[in-house]
Amino acid sequence: MIVANMADGNATGKHFVSCLPCSKQGRTSKAEKYCIQCWEYLCSNCVTLHNSFSALCGHTLVGNSGGNEKASLPSVPTETCKSHAAKLIDYYCERHDVVGCSVCINKNHGSCYPHYIPDHVRNNPSATEASSINNSLSKALQNLKVLKERQQHTRDELKEAKEKCTRGIRHNKEELLQIIDRLENACIKELNEKFVDIDAKVQKQMNEIEDSLAELTQRKTEIESLQRNSSQIFVSVKLCAKSIGETEKRIAEYMKAPKEVLSFDQSSEIFDFLANKSGLGSVQTLQRERMHIFGSFFKTKL
Repeated sequence: MIVANMADGNATGKHFVSCLPCSKQGRTSKAEKYCIQCWEYLCSNCVTLHNSFSALCGHTLVGNSGGNEKASLPSVPTETCKSHAAKLIDYYCERHDVVGCSVCINKNHGSCYPHYIPDHVRNNPSATEASSINNSLSKALQNLKVLKERQQHTRDELKEAKEKCTRGIRHNKEELLQIIDRLENACIKELNEKFVDIDAKVQKQMNEIEDSLAELTQRKTEIESLQRNSSQIFVSVKLCAKSIGETEKRIAEYMKAPKEVLSFDQSSEIFDFLANKSGLGSVQTLQRERMHIFGSFFKTKL
């Protein structure tokens, strides 16, 4: 049951039972009736709305009829059980100081002689006094507010730590790329040096081939132009035969020598090492001891 407080002109507090549907909408209205089937307190406007539905107009409404509403409105629980939505929390186990619906209480506290709450409250008026719990409730609310602030601070720290870790990961990536660049430059330098060495050898051979071509071409031209000078033809033939012999020897040497080519073999150790890694490092979750901020939650028995 929801009880509201409205100050009158003399600043004295006047308590009344609030309309449950209006309370759910954030409004405060004085209840005039209680629907036994709906388990709800209703103000005059909600009574009219309630009775406008054919399925609800046959419900039994009890309560104020012009007299004292505190006496005429029944005092019954309005909160439903979380485990059994169709049941009201209307039973109380005094031995274990717990409340529940009839199903929960009979299942877990059936041997404890539970009380029907409206009867228990009527026979024990002091049971509804909430003053004894106010201090514990205020402390619990304050602890929750402090905890909320600390959790927000923890989230802020977590975001900062994430950004810091992200920067560290990217920095490690840049360092790794620098190492890769250094290894790349070393390989390219070695490649260039070997290319220059082999290319120089090939170029030397090509120059020798060009010289042999020029010499043999010249000898051929000389032999063809000296048709009437038999002596010079003899000399040219002998010299040409010598040049041909030297050329064939050179060709044989070139053909026999292995051809040098360039190839690149990647370092399997580096690739295997990186392939077996799940990341550039590991992300650790550090445990920090929290300061205790909570007082003892209330153990007051109502």
